[in-house]
Amino acid sequence: MVSSVFEDDLGSFDDTQWLLFDINNGSLRDYNTIKSQNLVEPGKGFLLIVNKSDIVVDGGSGSSSNVSTFSQLQLDAGWTLIGNPFDFDIPLNNLSVNGEIPEAWYLSNSGWQNNPTHLKKWEGLAIRTTNAAVLNIIPAEGEGTIISVADQFNEDNWGIQLI
Repeated sequence: MVSSVFEDDLGSFDDTQWLLFDINNGSLRDYNTIKSQNLVEPGKGFLLIVNKSDIVVDGGSGSSSNVSTFSQLQLDAGWTLIGNPFDFDIPLNNLSVNGEIPEAWYLSNSGWQNNPTHLKKWEGLAIRTTNAAVLNIIPAEGEGTIISVADQFNEDNWGIQLI
């Protein structure tokens, strides 16, 4: 449920501290409407606004999307919030609807901005389509990056250390 994913990290819902929204069939739905629903799944995006810094929201136990098979998301007509479940940015040129780069917006400190260059790691975008459509995604380009041993264990990268 939405409440079990967000309330353990953000505390009980308090609209002076945090707000959460999703979009369904072009309509923005607030936290009270969606809190008891099973909506948290790979590729699904939410709009989260918090009144604190350094908030970390974890999804708890679950599964990750396999990069090699993560290639499509079904979009409803109108606005759909999508999220990037990977620890790397996806260039906007790697997203397409009917062969075209979709209309995409992101929320910055200055408000809603259009024309992002990337779907940033662990962030999301609002995508607009006129009709229900399929968003085609190429998550990565080329061979990937080589990470030095010293960088393997910083906050941006996954790693394992056996002692």
